[in-house]
Amino acid sequence: MEYQAQEPKTATKGESYDAYFETVQRRKKLPHNLQESLTASFARIPVSSFPKVAGGKVIEIYADTLISDAVKILSESNILSAPVVDPDARDSMDWRRRYLGIVDYSAIILWVLQNASVAAAALSAVSAAAAGIGTGAAGAIGAAAYRLRNVPVIQTGRPTIENFITQSAVVQGLQGCKGRDWFDCISHHSLAELGLPFMSPDQVVGVRDDELILEAFKKMKEREIGGLPVMEGESRKIVGNISIRDIRFLMLNPELFSNFRGVTVKDFIKMVSLATNDTGRTVTPITCNPESTLGSVIDTLASRGVHRIYVVRDTGNEVLGVITLRDVISCFINEPKNYFDDYFGFSAQEILSQ
Repeated sequence: MEYQAQEPKTATKGESYDAYFETVQRRKKLPHNLQESLTASFARIPVSSFPKVAGGKVIEIYADTLISDAVKILSESNILSAPVVDPDARDSMDWRRRYLGIVDYSAIILWVLQNASVAAAALSAVSAAAAGIGTGAAGAIGAAAYRLRNVPVIQTGRPTIENFITQSAVVQGLQGCKGRDWFDCISHHSLAELGLPFMSPDQVVGVRDDELILEAFKKMKEREIGGLPVMEGESRKIVGNISIRDIRFLMLNPELFSNFRGVTVKDFIKMVSLATNDTGRTVTPITCNPESTLGSVIDTLASRGVHRIYVVRDTGNEVLGVITLRDVISCFINEPKNYFDDYFGFSAQEILSQ
């Protein structure tokens, strides 16, 4: 049973992103003139207005850091990814030489899936670089921007990344736009009026509570999504939420990690609830209904620090769809066809060729 909106699998990444926006444009219920006005207003928001990363400094991970320690750094810093520094070029004044790429939870999950039989033993003996996690030259930095999960801010002539503009930061920035005409004219509309969620119920990818947690992480990696609703048995009733960052609870618990191939989603949720006292950001699903306003969804995403909210029926908690940070941002922008190939692709090549 497959319950999260999928970006069509096509020949290239750029084509899949264009397909995503084409789907969004078909389902959005906004007059063309209003959409163009929103796009223009959004474009005027200065980069400097987005919040700095926590602590004001980008967390870095050296390539010779053990995988277990890399997970600890991500977890303790409450971040999803970090740039990987080449120890032999740490003093370089050229950021393209200093950084090898970016390490994130999706890369760690891939490593776990590929090394399931020896992962527990290797966790405290293998470095991120040796495992191939977070490497791939400076082009990986551009790839991170290309995926739109986070965009590194780099000042010309400086060797370090100054900031990351994440999707969460963009939505927080939108929350701060309350009172502006262009924001208020759309934020008071219900999700249904705006065509949200941008998928039908049968397009939502989920996981049953009796499935193995390994299968849940495998689905996230294969489908390139950051979280899954947990369903009760064969029903569509949502009882929990699993996100890609939750793999840290497996990897930071040696006893559990050594037996992770036999852990069910239900058992994993119980373990996470005990470990976190269930703060409401981990396994408890954040929900809304089709009549909720876009403004209320933005408030929830920004204030709760979550990346998705599940749309459910008022009765039965049956999942109807998922609204992600990207979906919210897409309500405010209208990109021309091949925008990523024509703009980001060219910009990345230009930067890397300098």
